[in-house]
Order: sequence, then structure tokens, then C-alpha cells
Amino acid sequence: MQLEVAWGSALAGFDTYDGCLLLALAAAITDGFTGKIPNFITYPAMILGLAWWLFAGGIAGLGVAAAAMVFAGFPFMLAFAFGGGGGGDVKVMAAAGAILSFPDILPVMGHALAVGAFIALALTVFRGRLRQMTAGVVNMIMLLPFGVRQASGLKIAERDPATGMVIDADAPINRKDAVGVRFGVALFLAMLWLSLPGLPRLPGL
Repeated sequence: MQLEVAWGSALAGFDTYDGCLLLALAAAITDGFTGKIPNFITYPAMILGLAWWLFAGGIAGLGVAAAAMVFAGFPFMLAFAFGGGGGGDVKVMAAAGAILSFPDILPVMGHALAVGAFIALALTVFRGRLRQMTAGVVNMIMLLPFGVRQASGLKIAERDPATGMVIDADAPINRKDAVGVRFGVALFLAMLWLSLPGLPRLPGL
């Protein structure tokens, strides 16, 4: 009985935002140094988040947290399916959804996406690939009416800057050359953005 009381008191003092901040810090460290977010960070975070909401809100709380987990991970699952993200990004955002639940996951998602977009744009401009990226996005949007598979399979023809000749568009895309966003870092920066007083927030979030 004493153990149950102690366990209940510990859970009662748990702050979901602090828990998500701890998750984001761990993800930022591993993602920043290795480019990966390991499962031993994301899966326990999902389980603990769902367990907390089961304790705090019963079956209804668990259901809402599970829905938030799916909602938070879904956009990143689509990006992963299109080759524009990593599996760790999907899992860390799903874990954040499980910990924060609705509605707290919404501003975190919005600001994390904004930070990630800014990092991607900055990297693209720094590497001199803005024109190529813009052309790829436009072409993909134009192909969407013909089906997602055709749009996601699009390869962009590039020109050799020295000769001006078109490089083989059917050659395999080298993912090492792609603009990669360390989304564990983006999530942590978004959490800091939201936690520091006086900083402007995105409208509606």
C-alpha cells in the first residue's frame, strides 16, 4: 500500500511538458551527433506517456493520448514514405503526442514544423540548391492529380554546372546529398521557443 501511495504521488507531480522537454533533449543529443533517434528513447517515451494518461484520465485519457500520438506522427510518416524524413522523426513526434496529448501537442507540432522548415530552407540556401528544390516541389504538385505514386517517384533532371548538360535523371538519388533536417534538434528548439517567456509565438498556437 505504501508503495502504491508513493507511486501515485510521483505521478501526481509529473509535468507532461517537462517530460516532453526531456524527450526532446535526448532526441536532440542523439540526432545531432549521430543523425539517428534510437528506439530506446522513443518507445519507452510512448509507453510512459500513454501510461500517464491512463493513470490521470482513465480509458478516456488513454484514448485521447493515443489519438494525439497518431496525429503527431502521421505527417512525419508521410514524409518518411516520400523519402523526406527518417523513421526516428516519426517515432519521436508520436512519443511527444503520447506525452502531451491534446491540445498541448498542437503548438509543439506547429512550432517544431516551423523550426524544421527554417532549418531546411537555411541549409538549402547555404548549399545553393534553392532553385532545384523549388522546381522539384512545383513538379510534384503538378503530378499529384495523376496519383501520389507518380508524384513521389519523380526524379529531377540536373545540369552539370561546368558543361550545362543534363545529368541522367534516372540515376539513383544519393540521399547523402539531400537536405536533411535533424528533427530531434528542431523539436528541442521548438520546446525552448515555447518555454522561454517573451518570445512571440505563431498565430493561433
